[in-house]
Amino acid sequence: MPVAGVAAVQTDSNTGNFFINNIPTGDYKLYFSAGPGYQSEFYNDQTNFNTAQLLTVNSGDNINSINAVLTAALNTGSIVGHVANASNSQPVANAMVELLDATNSTVFATIFTIFTGDFQISAVPPGSYRLRISASGYRTIAPVTQYLIQS
Repeated sequence: MPVAGVAAVQTDSNTGNFFINNIPTGDYKLYFSAGPGYQSEFYNDQTNFNTAQLLTVNSGDNINSINAVLTAALNTGSIVGHVANASNSQPVANAMVELLDATNSTVFATIFTIFTGDFQISAVPPGSYRLRISASGYRTIAPVTQYLIQS
């Protein structure tokens, strides 16, 4: 089930190349993720949604040389979860999940749930964190739960 504004793309396992075709004109933020064992990032080495660089796509554009080098995550943990509607338990797709430093609320990572409402934040270094979850049409869940990642 596609989510408006979100495209999941796989790379060619031999070359690492990827293609996203038929993108409507607009501004986009490109996110690279290889799953557990690698640090995810937005285009141009940005680590969170708020600082991610916009890529502008115009009709007929063919944009090349958009590259990422994902770093192996050593001595890190992961936070995996699911976001659902409290009134009917239906998954909430495209909810923004922010991982905040527990001591000063600095945003460490920003990701979005997939169509099943699931999310995974990988390559989280040891420390104490809180989650802030928000989605259009829903009340923002304040960062009250603390998560401890130990080395």
